[in-house]
Amino acid sequence: MGRWARGFLGLCLILAAPGAWALDLDIAGAPLRVMGYLNQGFAIGAAGDHYDSVDGLQSAMFDTLLEAQYEPSRDLTLFGALQLTGDWAYPIYAGNEEWQDKQLDQSRDELFLDDNLRDVLQELHVTWTPGSSRFRVGKQIVVWGETDGFRIMDQINPVDQRRGLGDVEFESTILPLWLAKAEYYMQPQSSWLQDLGIEAVFNPNADFVPNRRIVPGNDKAGIWAAKIDLGPVPVAFDPDTGAPIAFLPARLGSFEEDDQKPDTWDPEGMELGVRLRSVIQDKIITLSYFNGIDNDAVRVLKGPPSGEVVSAYDLLLLHLPVENDYYRFRTVGATFTGDFPGLSASFLGGVAPVLRLEGFYGFRNTFTTEGFG
Repeated sequence: MGRWARGFLGLCLILAAPGAWALDLDIAGAPLRVMGYLNQGFAIGAAGDHYDSVDGLQSAMFDTLLEAQYEPSRDLTLFGALQLTGDWAYPIYAGNEEWQDKQLDQSRDELFLDDNLRDVLQELHVTWTPGSSRFRVGKQIVVWGETDGFRIMDQINPVDQRRGLGDVEFESTILPLWLAKAEYYMQPQSSWLQDLGIEAVFNPNADFVPNRRIVPGNDKAGIWAAKIDLGPVPVAFDPDTGAPIAFLPARLGSFEEDDQKPDTWDPEGMELGVRLRSVIQDKIITLSYFNGIDNDAVRVLKGPPSGEVVSAYDLLLLHLPVENDYYRFRTVGATFTGDFPGLSASFLGGVAPVLRLEGFYGFRNTFTTEGFG
């Protein structure tokens, strides 16, 4: 852990000792609001001693957040957020023989502490709201979806799902990007059309960040590694007949990856999105178009796998050499959100049910290629 990361963690531990807090200040006659929180979670395993599991403490995830918002004028807002996420299980199990036999210690650099600058600096943007317009430039999150927990329309920002359900906050899994966003509200004077606005988003490809998914291999994904059994594989053969005489259970290990990410500032990696948002008879309806880069890679097998035997568990790990290609991603989509007061019922607490729908149609996109079954 770097010195500045240790300092930031110490500051968060001191300020967020109660769990969450907020502070209001006045700077040059303008309001400054500072907020923060500290979350600590634990995961306990009870499945016994297996290669992909630990009996007892499996993870001790923590998440600290520090936000500041400054409004020097009514139409100008500055916002920044710092975040530090990590897992105390790695220092707790440092030197543990079982942890090392399962190769979990090899994932420390990836999962112990998210202390890279791109991870710690979550958001940093300036917002200008002249009249019926709003412009925001900087590192930010753009939300186009309407449903909770299902990110169908939110294809602009990538997500960090390396830790699966072990992550402490759903919101912290969405990764901000350096974007420019412009909105204009038309303020229609109509009884049936209550609101109408158009939004444009441009990604200059200042820093390409793909989705971070759960992958195979304890050495890469730690305790959250995907378990993909491949069945018994022959490891010894009769010298005379060539027939297999010894087998080991095989499992898909970590990928040997060659990442073909778009170069920084390369126009090939730039993205553009446009959304029309309306409120019609108290129902929110949106239409959108997005032309960008798929945040998920298409993996192409580049050769035969390499094998590795985990002697402590009599297990064969097969590592696939793959090339990760990121293709152009084009969609048109729509969402609907509305409540229905006429259907409210006492057994629902007198609350009207809400219907939320969203979906998109992808066209001229590449989701798979030959060479990887």
